[in-house]
Amino acid sequence: MSEPEPSSAAKVWVVVVNWNGREDTLTCLASIMRSTLRPVHILVVDNGSMDDSVQAIRTCHPTVEVLEAGENLGFGRANNLGAERFLDDPSATHLFLLNNDATVAENTLERMVNAMGQNRWIGAVVPKIYYMDSPRRLWYAGGTIDWRQGSALHRGIDQEDIGQFDDARLVSFATGCGLLLGRAAVEQVGLFDPRYFFFGEDVDLSLRLLQAGYAILYCPDAVIWHKVGYSARRWGGAFTYYHMTRNRLLTMRKHACWHHWVQFGFYFPLLWGWQAVKAVARDEDFDVWWGIWRGVWDFAAGRFERREP
Repeated sequence: MSEPEPSSAAKVWVVVVNWNGREDTLTCLASIMRSTLRPVHILVVDNGSMDDSVQAIRTCHPTVEVLEAGENLGFGRANNLGAERFLDDPSATHLFLLNNDATVAENTLERMVNAMGQNRWIGAVVPKIYYMDSPRRLWYAGGTIDWRQGSALHRGIDQEDIGQFDDARLVSFATGCGLLLGRAAVEQVGLFDPRYFFFGEDVDLSLRLLQAGYAILYCPDAVIWHKVGYSARRWGGAFTYYHMTRNRLLTMRKHACWHHWVQFGFYFPLLWGWQAVKAVARDEDFDVWWGIWRGVWDFAAGRFERREP
């Protein structure tokens, strides 16, 4: 495994996936442009947008590389394309994945790279993440795997930040909203399992990193802001619950031990039954129920192709 790079020797590739999110993506890119870390190579993977995103990005940010996928590949496969381009650059040392509906503080990248340089076994670094519309309310301050759900829990979620999560620590879950990876980790572990398409791919990647012997470090002095839930609202309830259900079952199959299955088997049906009841109570239609049951059915049948919203 290669020795860690100091920030002065680092070359970071930033990969942002865009799908009909022109204004959010332009704002995201503008924040990266203000980064105190250099050099930074920015790549936008466009998933077949129809809102003139590509032309707007090239006009407003001519130094940004745009890779047109031509279709909606989903979050995982689009980021995988970016990772392939990153690995093709022998001078690239770090890969930073950033949601297009997020913005970064000017010193975030520099602080994350410096944090990774503390130990060569650190394969991933994650920042503190706030809600975009409530800049001191926490969305993520580290995370843990929750085997009851086959997913992850965010430390500090919805709490006002008064410094209670300012301790750097090792965590078991790294959110894909803002994730710095070292080159050696990407080469050894790879990136996302394309079967997920939407939701859960970062849980799977976190578990694979840990299984390969890498540590995941939460870096509280690196900060980003995120429009939480925006992607899910665009897709709709049935589509969202379908992928959440199917993908959590996939994570369990790939990684769970027997005692994890005991927890999951008791808790998961109660959780999704309650979610479906709440959806109907909010005057949503029964498509949420259908999304959940179809997710279970397709998982059992081994079907992981993209489902239309």
